[in-house]
Amino acid sequence: MCQPTVVVGALRNHATFSPNEKLSKPLPSATFSRCGRIFYPLEMQKTLFFNIASGISIISFQSPLLQEIWGLADPSVEPATLANYGATLIAVSSLFNGIGRLLWGMISDRVGRVESFRLLLSSQMIVFGMLMTERNPWVFSALVCYILLCFGGGFGTMPSFVLDVFGSQRMSVMYGAILTAWAAAGIAGPLIVASLKDNYPDRAVIYCFLMGVLFLGGGFLFSFLVTNERCKPGKPALQDLGIPGAYLLAQEAQR
Repeated sequence: MCQPTVVVGALRNHATFSPNEKLSKPLPSATFSRCGRIFYPLEMQKTLFFNIASGISIISFQSPLLQEIWGLADPSVEPATLANYGATLIAVSSLFNGIGRLLWGMISDRVGRVESFRLLLSSQMIVFGMLMTERNPWVFSALVCYILLCFGGGFGTMPSFVLDVFGSQRMSVMYGAILTAWAAAGIAGPLIVASLKDNYPDRAVIYCFLMGVLFLGGGFLFSFLVTNERCKPGKPALQDLGIPGAYLLAQEAQR
């Protein structure tokens, strides 16, 4: 558990203390723990951002892509039927989105919050790589459903993660700040996908899947900067502020 840091004030009985004199005993203080860093919530925010941005890139074109793949697999299928297939995939994947919030929440209760994020991020990297070359419509649909399962899982796991790390008193503020990653991903993801479709219409799908792999890789790296430990804000040690303890003791003794 991360404990609050304590800085002990200077003692007044060192009247003859020199700034250059070496301390016989080290100044009692603790360094900034990683949980006390101001940017620690940002690391959680970035992890959520990359997971959401990759999932949104799938949501935006899963139906037309399935229709294209199914049309190549069976050219005899009517366009109206292909449209029904695409709508069905959207409905089914939406169910997996909701199921993922429950499933990954239960998994995180057993294996840990950070470990769950690492698992869903790393597994999605593999799935996105498979989607770049998959031409079987049934396998493609199953892979898309798994992406949406993890898409909802990241959103379902984060509240418990924030509660475990920051506690109930700070949970609402911290979670509200971290949840802005959802809004940012909802803007950035579709804009990037639209830009790829406009500039590279022939290879937009491959580039979008590659973008998903890169996003997930970034989220996976940021997941190693967060822990399951409870964070309690503390005061910085004198050394963390760049102030030598010997100097402060001398200033206090001259008063």
